[in-house]
Formats: sequence, C-alpha cells, structure tokens
Amino acid sequence: MKNTTTFRSDHEYVVIAYNDVKQLNKSVEKPNWENEYPNLDNDFRGGYKPGSISKKEEASNLTHKNYYSVVSPSGKVFTRQFDIPEQEFKNLDEDNRIYWGKNGDAVPAQKIFQNELRKVNTSSLLLNDGTTTEGYKLLNELMETEEEFGKKILPKPIVLMQHLVQIASQPNALILDAFAGSGTTGHATLKLNAEDGGNRKFILIQQPEAIKPETTAHQAGFTTVDAITRERLRRVIDGVPSAKDAQLQQGLGGSFTAVTLGEPINLETLALATDETLPSRENLGRFVFYNTTLQALETLPTENATGYLGETDTHKVYLLYKPERQALTGTTCAFTLERAERIAQELAGTGKEAIVYAPISFVDAKTLKAKKWAIRYCNLPYELLQLNPVKPAPEGLV
Repeated sequence: MKNTTTFRSDHEYVVIAYNDVKQLNKSVEKPNWENEYPNLDNDFRGGYKPGSISKKEEASNLTHKNYYSVVSPSGKVFTRQFDIPEQEFKNLDEDNRIYWGKNGDAVPAQKIFQNELRKVNTSSLLLNDGTTTEGYKLLNELMETEEEFGKKILPKPIVLMQHLVQIASQPNALILDAFAGSGTTGHATLKLNAEDGGNRKFILIQQPEAIKPETTAHQAGFTTVDAITRERLRRVIDGVPSAKDAQLQQGLGGSFTAVTLGEPINLETLALATDETLPSRENLGRFVFYNTTLQALETLPTENATGYLGETDTHKVYLLYKPERQALTGTTCAFTLERAERIAQELAGTGKEAIVYAPISFVDAKTLKAKKWAIRYCNLPYELLQLNPVKPAPEGLV
C-alpha cells in the first residue's frame, strides 16, 4: 500500500522495451564531477581527468587478449593488460588523448575531458534527466505565458525525452509518439538533430481533446490539445525571441506537416459498399491524390467533366467518381473516349502524364498508345495502391 502521509513520491518509472540489444546506443553525456580538473599539458580541449585504462597482470592471469606493450615519450616500456585494443590505444595517443605523466614516463592514462561528450552505459537511475517542473517551465517559456499554462499540462522534461531518443535511435531514424501531448518528443528529436547533425524524423499523434474553458491554455486561444502540439513545434523550429536560452531564441530549424485523419476508406470493401457507406468525393479525392503523388491536395476542385483533381510538376490526376452505387456501376463515372480526348487537350503542351481513376473504362490501353496520349487508366478500387509513388510513363507516350 502506498504511504501518502509519511513519504513524498519523488520518482516515476520509464519502461524501455527492445527487440535487439545491439540496436541500443550508449548514453552520450558530459562528465558530472564535483571537482574542477586542470589542463596538465595545455591541451586545446581544456581541463581533463586522467582515467585508468590498464592494470599490471601476469601472463598466466590474463582475462582477455588486450595484453601488449607501449612505449612512453621518454622511452620507457609498459607491458600491461589494457581495457582497449592496441590499435585503439595508438589512435588515442596520436590524437593526444593519452596522458603519460608530467615527465612523459608514467603509466598511460586516457584523458577524460570535462567539456566533451562521452559514451557510457545507461544507468537505471536517470537522476539528471529533468523533472516535470522543468518540463512545464520550458513550455511556459516557449508559449510566452504564465505558470499555470504548463503546470496543468505537465509535459515530459525535454532532457529525458532527448536522452531516450538518443539511446534508442540511429541518426536517420523515424520516431513515433502515439500520445504526443504538448509535443515534447518532436521537440527532443529536433534538438538532438541540431546537436549531433542527425536527420531523424518523427510522427506525432494527438487526439483533438477539448481543453476546459476556464484554463489558462484555453484563454490563450488553445481549444484542443493538438493545437498546443502544433504551436510548440512551430515555435521550437522558428525560435522564440523572448526566450532566455540562446538556442530557443534562434530556433532549431526543421519542418513539420500537420494532417487530420479523414473518414476511414476500406479499399477491400469499396466495391461492395452501399450509398450510405461509400466515402465522399472529397475524402476519396484527397486520398487518391496523396497516394499517387505523396503530396497533399490543398484545394479540391468542384466536380467537373474530366474529374480533374490536381497536378504536380510531372502529373495530372483525375478521379471519375460519385458516392452513389448506380453511378459507379453505370456509365456516369466511366472513362470514355470523349473524356480521354478532353484530358488529352488539357495535357497538350504541358509535358505531363495523366493518371485517371475510374470504376470502368471504355478505352483500352492499345487505343491510348496508338493516339500517343500520355494517359494512364487505373481501375477503382483495385489499383489505388499500385502507383505510390507514381512511376514514370510507359515508353511511347508523349
């Protein structure tokens, strides 16, 4: 039973699961020493602490293969059991990362610089990875608002999320957060990219949960949680001039796209759907265009004779569709020779190819090729997933 009167709860748990321990990275951190260490040989990297990397062992007691001899600058030979391979020792020595003592004749030690990041095994105690207090204060600073704004939201600390992203991902990884909240995971990913030159991307998912009208966040203009997510990312990327931190003032750079989930479109049952279950022209049109081009359709044109949806630098996309069973099974939405001629006229002089989606076609591929029309017909619903992303036009089309 939890004691709520005697002990204060000062910790939480983070559960980490993985498929392959080899995919986990070591933690990257700066030494957190109480004492300051001098720069014993005026190294340009600053002060450091000499760290032991070997021990004296008899050959009969050796536990691994890194038993070799090294020669100090003074010419003294040391034969010892080292913690690192001989080639790695040579690389460190060439980079002036080995300290041989004041006179160049001491047992070699590795320089551990106070201001340099190093890789260490991740501790089960994350004592320096922030608190929820730091998390909401940072959010307040980003949103330029009063304390209650972030205190009610209780975002995760940025230091913690950056640490977790760093140990769990490679520099080109895709990070997924299905419960994005204020967007701390996206912020942490952008920050880590800015610091180590990575190209990590992220997908954040956040429901449009309503924010209570009496809260500071609602009074600041945020009616749903996802609005806070988007605004935080925008400010992190562009910068907040009033922020105390120089990095926050300048902004981390990067970009993101916010999308809203539309009505579900079940491709397997589209052919059997009823008038009540068929997707709207707008939803299917946006889906078709994005699935074909990997670009969002900003504005859906009004219904027209050719079914024109939109275009890219290389393609025009058409959809002949009405959310009516009778229209889809008759000639109303059929790809006809007359429609093909109109589309060919729209293509003239553009150098683009047309992709036409329709439930039925009365124009065969042989006719299109003979007329040298750069038009490709795709049957609804069966060919919706075959052009992602759209492939080049077949040879012979102009």
